[in-house]
Amino acid sequence: EQPIPIEQGYCRKWNSEETVQIGYAARLVRQQKRADLLVDLIAYLELKNLDYVFNIAGEGECAYDLIEYVRANKLDKKVRLWGRLPKEEMPDFWKKQDIFVNVSEYEGTSLSMLEAMSYECVPVTTDVSGAAEFIRENVNGYICKVGDIGGVASCVEKLLGDRRKLISYGQQCRKIIQERCNPEQYIDYWIRYI
Repeated sequence: EQPIPIEQGYCRKWNSEETVQIGYAARLVRQQKRADLLVDLIAYLELKNLDYVFNIAGEGECAYDLIEYVRANKLDKKVRLWGRLPKEEMPDFWKKQDIFVNVSEYEGTSLSMLEAMSYECVPVTTDVSGAAEFIRENVNGYICKVGDIGGVASCVEKLLGDRRKLISYGQQCRKIIQERCNPEQYIDYWIRYI
């Protein structure tokens, strides 16, 4: 369990007319994060002719390939590369996203995922440590096999095609984070433990 700041009074305003925003925030590296697979994910989304905007925050060796792919395929209106964002800007980043994507090969419980979920972003992630602790399949998100970019794309497609599901899953995400990652309850837990 990780304490995540919960913005009190936050109420997401959903608009069924707006293009769904997909968010990724992590190092753009091949090892562990498998950011090299983001190009494949974008290619799948394009092959399915989906309406989305993919916001990518991070820096690393895979950034160049992403920039080149976006430029070569004229996707600058659909894929936005934000570079590395300071930690204090991440809440505003997550508030604008509808779906959280993670394609990592391995990692501990993703703090980015928990932060995104606290703002009602629906996770579509690979089966890395901690994902199953917070994601209930067909309740608040999807977990795919590591490396299964086609599966990740299919799960994103399901959410893009059903706004009611996207909203319901997002609300469940926030509720789970409020219940399990509330910093005040986290401190109480450790006080009782000690």
